[in-house]
Amino acid sequence: MSARTSFDLATTPLGEGFCLIEASAGTGKTFTIAGLFLRLILERDVPVREILVVTFTEAATEELRGRIRKTLADGAVALAAGHTDDKALAGVLEAHWQNATALANRLQRALTLFDEAAIHTIHGFCQRTLRDRAFESSSLFDLELLPDDREMLLEVADDWWRERFYTAPALLVATALRKKPNPEALLPLLRNHSRHPELRILSRAGNRTLDELQSALLTAFESARASWQSNRAALQGIFDAKDTWAKGEHAKDEAVQRWFTALNAGFGEAGPDGDTLEALANFTPDALEENTHQRKKTAVTPENEFFDCAASVLSAAEDFLAALAVDFLAFARRELPRRKERNKVQSFDDLLTRLRNALVALGGDALARAVRERYRAALIDEFQDTDPVQSDIFRLIFTPDTATEAEARSVFLVGDPKQAIYGFRGA
Repeated sequence: MSARTSFDLATTPLGEGFCLIEASAGTGKTFTIAGLFLRLILERDVPVREILVVTFTEAATEELRGRIRKTLADGAVALAAGHTDDKALAGVLEAHWQNATALANRLQRALTLFDEAAIHTIHGFCQRTLRDRAFESSSLFDLELLPDDREMLLEVADDWWRERFYTAPALLVATALRKKPNPEALLPLLRNHSRHPELRILSRAGNRTLDELQSALLTAFESARASWQSNRAALQGIFDAKDTWAKGEHAKDEAVQRWFTALNAGFGEAGPDGDTLEALANFTPDALEENTHQRKKTAVTPENEFFDCAASVLSAAEDFLAALAVDFLAFARRELPRRKERNKVQSFDDLLTRLRNALVALGGDALARAVRERYRAALIDEFQDTDPVQSDIFRLIFTPDTATEAEARSVFLVGDPKQAIYGFRGA
């Protein structure tokens, strides 16, 4: 259905391809799905095993299964009795009373075979499709499902960290630790990337390599070291006169002394650490301007070449951190598939991407057609929570080859856009 119309559970056509139903919470969304299931059996005599129902959690799957079974049972009782006090159910059955006995028997047969009903989570549907269509999807038969892949993701992150930082200069380690891209903190980034492997990464690093940017950071730091050593007396004089211009932390003796101590150590034999970089952040032109007292007529933001050097170090550090993220994802993109193949495991996210990739690969049309021929109707619950990979799966499978096929298929996408609870996943 291409036009936007009010949905009527009893009269909305069933066989017109895709139909998106926007249903807010409390509007009987679950009953709507159960009612559509009921209508598909009553009006089109679709076997329960040929109606695909997909939702997002095991709990929701069991709830839907129970509600659909109850709706079919209530429908069968109502048709056999010739009436019902349930107004919502009566609306669905209104056009069927004249053929009540035959339809009641049809519903009883559906209930007898209800264990065959294809009511799954999205991951369960993908797993079953890959298993049943292993040849068409080029899937391995003996892959074990890994319910929690956190340990494997952390292993990859740990190995990347060791490769990059165990023998790295102290400045690079300090820069990385300052923004906490340690193995544990990298897991959310890796998990999001695993769910959306085709997303293009936009980074301030641009096309520059990690080696180029870490070299630029080391060079900027050495320039700042030289400037600090040659300008230290002048810088001390600027802060000795801080009462004439400074406010905030820059006006506090204790804070200034802490910064000077950190820079003396970081630019000396001790070498840089996190304190060095934190101190440098207070010597940039922007930081100084922000903490220049605007109410003092004589207040003028101090200038010194070291302040520009401090800003250059921090800018180079941000570039380096951006490149680190890209480098880590490239490492994980190589390592994760290799390790999963070696261990013969796959994650829940792999189920989605494997099926989507199989559908867009050579032979994907045949796979989609095979699945489409198995299911004459599909009811997709919580559609607002589908991410691009999941949406691609449903689109690729249920987009018909011909107009005639479109008329024979019912695909209802049911959801509430206001409740996209998985927005963090890209829903």
